[in-house]
Amino acid sequence: MKRYVFAITLAALLASVANTATADEFTDNPGAPALKDTPRKPDVSKGKAQKYRTRIIEVAAKGPNFNGHMRIAYWGCGSNCIEWAIINLVKGSTWFAPAESVSCGGLSEPVNAKIPDWFEARVESRLFFIHECSSSGSGTRVFDVRKVYVWQDGGAKLLRSEPLTY
Repeated sequence: MKRYVFAITLAALLASVANTATADEFTDNPGAPALKDTPRKPDVSKGKAQKYRTRIIEVAAKGPNFNGHMRIAYWGCGSNCIEWAIINLVKGSTWFAPAESVSCGGLSEPVNAKIPDWFEARVESRLFFIHECSSSGSGTRVFDVRKVYVWQDGGAKLLRSEPLTY
């Protein structure tokens, strides 16, 4: 019986550790080499890139904030909603997220709450987090889930979604 309780406790502990992103996780997912030259102007000649060209060009000019030579960009698409993209500052290409991201509204959020930004990213890592509202979000908090992505094979690969506490 003691072994059974120990095994259950250990499994629960390991599951909670596996579902919690840490600062070390950024280090464990090193990014591409840093941008050494002037960022390349993004190709905004067609598709979504043309539609959002002003924002893409404006954000790209700020330089990399993710994966050595990339820039995460986002813009509003309505109340509590963003569209986002990742700009490759070496190639000038832009990858667009397949869906919008939404917040919960945060109607009951305390005035002094330390609400995270939409994204957490580091220039030296290919890992990034996006904070969103789950489909069951109550609207009492701004964000209730953190999605953990890694840049892989030319796109953002979702590693996991986890409850967000702040």
